[in-house]
Amino acid sequence: MAENEKLYITVRGYGEARFEEKKSVFIGYCEHVTNEDEATAFIKKIKEKHKDATHNCFGYVMRGGVLCRYSDDGEPSGTAGRPVLAVLLGSGVTNAMITVARWFGGTKLGTGGLVHAYGEAAKAALENAEFIELVPMTVADITLAYNLYNQFISKSAP
Repeated sequence: MAENEKLYITVRGYGEARFEEKKSVFIGYCEHVTNEDEATAFIKKIKEKHKDATHNCFGYVMRGGVLCRYSDDGEPSGTAGRPVLAVLLGSGVTNAMITVARWFGGTKLGTGGLVHAYGEAAKAALENAEFIELVPMTVADITLAYNLYNQFISKSAP
């Protein structure tokens, strides 16, 4: 297999998990995405679903780690989106995102508590998603004369 044809791990479908910490509720959602438009659409979908959430934080990583983004959505810097992204990066999964909705429970968690809670919600959502291995492929449409078919197949077979 060529260098650019390496297997990679992603998620198929959807994973969801709920986590509670000192009466704050965190719901994590994991989804397969292949570009920023899909990621933005998923973020919007979760924000619409949980309009009453105090925060909707996310992290995503696209193929090969070339594109990574996260948002703390008003939480203290680095306490929400970064731990979510760290879960994805640590798992080796790519072309995936996790969004975590939080409802404040009345007790401040502190920076360490937020990092822990967002990380746990993200990890649980990822664990509830189905993992798959993919090989990048290129689809080609080839037209050739019938008398060249056998020659073509014998030279293109692995």
